[in-house]
Amino acid sequence: MTKLHVIDGQLGDQFFEFEDNVIFLGRASNNDVQVKDYSISRNHLKIIREGAKYLIEDQGSRNGTWVDGDLLEPGKELEVREGAPIVVGNTLITLGDKAPLDNMLTLFAVNVFSPKDKGRENLIYKDRRLTSRRSLELIYEVSTVLMRSSKIEDVCNRIMDSLFSYLKRIDSGAILWIDGETGELTEIASRSRSKQESIKISHSRTIVNRVLREGKALLISDISSESEENFSRSIEKMLIKSVMCVPLIIKSEIRGVFYVHSENVRNGFIKDDLFLLTGLSTPAALAIENGLLHSKREQVEEKLRKAHHELERRVEERTAELRKTNEDLAREIKERTQAEEELKSANADLKETQEKLIQSEKLAALGRFSAGISHEIKNPLGIILGGIGYLEKKLEKADQDVRVAMGKIKEATQRANNILLGLLQFARPSEFKVEKTKPEELIKTTLSLLEYKMVLNNIKVRTHYQKEDIYIHVEKDQIQQVLFNILLNSVEAMPKRGQIKIDVYREHSQNFSGKSVCVIEIEDTGEGISKENQLKVYEPFFTTKRDKKGTGLGLSISKTIVEKNKGQLLIDSEEGKGTKIKLLFQLAEGDEG
Repeated sequence: MTKLHVIDGQLGDQFFEFEDNVIFLGRASNNDVQVKDYSISRNHLKIIREGAKYLIEDQGSRNGTWVDGDLLEPGKELEVREGAPIVVGNTLITLGDKAPLDNMLTLFAVNVFSPKDKGRENLIYKDRRLTSRRSLELIYEVSTVLMRSSKIEDVCNRIMDSLFSYLKRIDSGAILWIDGETGELTEIASRSRSKQESIKISHSRTIVNRVLREGKALLISDISSESEENFSRSIEKMLIKSVMCVPLIIKSEIRGVFYVHSENVRNGFIKDDLFLLTGLSTPAALAIENGLLHSKREQVEEKLRKAHHELERRVEERTAELRKTNEDLAREIKERTQAEEELKSANADLKETQEKLIQSEKLAALGRFSAGISHEIKNPLGIILGGIGYLEKKLEKADQDVRVAMGKIKEATQRANNILLGLLQFARPSEFKVEKTKPEELIKTTLSLLEYKMVLNNIKVRTHYQKEDIYIHVEKDQIQQVLFNILLNSVEAMPKRGQIKIDVYREHSQNFSGKSVCVIEIEDTGEGISKENQLKVYEPFFTTKRDKKGTGLGLSISKTIVEKNKGQLLIDSEEGKGTKIKLLFQLAEGDEG
């Protein structure tokens, strides 16, 4: 016969006897003992009678079955003695003859290792024993926050904040951790509800050592109801009424414990509180381990920084010594080579002076030669032009063919006179006489001079003039000389064939305070000028010609003349891609628009 005594719970004090050797207890109506309490699962406990002994088996209940304070593993039969306290949900029962207990069971223990010791059981999700949604939310929230924390101080503070916020009956709590190197148990965090700051608290070493030894989460809801064998009586001297202690386990190794106690209230903690603390232990243990590793890493990094700083200091000192040695050596080398450099420089200056003297003499001779020829030709040309004028008057009624011939003779003579003027300008500087003139006329006259000298053979010249007339105030002969020099340089940069484009137009220039100016743009397809030589082209006697033949005065004189006429000369060139030169002049008064 199977006997069951309900000592406390929803059924009150009742005694049951059954003929069957197997009976079931649960909330559903098909159970032999129905307990309408939601702390008990629908099919909670199986009870087996074999001769004089009793066996029980938890049917995978949500809140578990406790025997002598130990949590029963679901699906596994366990032999129990008659009269042993069995807690099913919130109901306390015994098996065998009716034997009432004086007090409710106050000690509970949860084995946090799996049966095969292969890691921790997930007491929250696998056994589903945490019925409070608030508890689950708290564990999730705390776990998420802890995983984001890195400093051990932050981790411990967050854990303590959560425990004291949720478990209102905690008076003091601590986190105790085993040092991995020394094996000593150290209090790494503690708190008292009466004091906000962290303090050193007194804890029951007997309970802590038992949890470390057995690996079980322990709850003693009423210290006064327990026998001395469960803990040292010194705990009563600390005025402790209720205690919870949970191991902190990482990879099946106990690394420390959660410890909390209540000093004022008996039954201050219940089984759900134990499950909550056990559920928090896994993320907390990992977070504490990470925090300690982070702290050690910071200490190591600080030592490395100091070592690195010391190394840098020594390297700097040694580098300074080497630098001074190198500077002394460089100074000696410089002093030895200075005399040789000065001698080379003197020889180079002498050679350059000789070449400049030769170029100057050549230029002077060319000027004298041009001036002499020009004077010799000027008077006969004057007579010819005068005679042509006279003949034109006399032959007004002559045949058309005669008048056409006379016109061609006059045009050719006038062209020769223009060439003569160009030679005179090239030979000697003229008086500075500013006139209002069209750039187009200056360009045409210069091209005529180049064509007469047969300079433009194999060179294609394209000109483009803005439709509206443009006038500038300049010294005509001097600007014509500038155009002559620039075009001659372009021709010489294209020894075989090429193209010259000449454009005349208006534009607003920032170089003239944004005012509208006249631009004469001359672009060739010649060899171009390197960036290095572009800095030297305005130097007197400098030339880019490979044979070094020429005066080397073209651009130097041109730049001086343009600036004298209140203009600007700009060069844009790239070696192998030709050269573009812009001449910018102020527009004549009344022509600025």
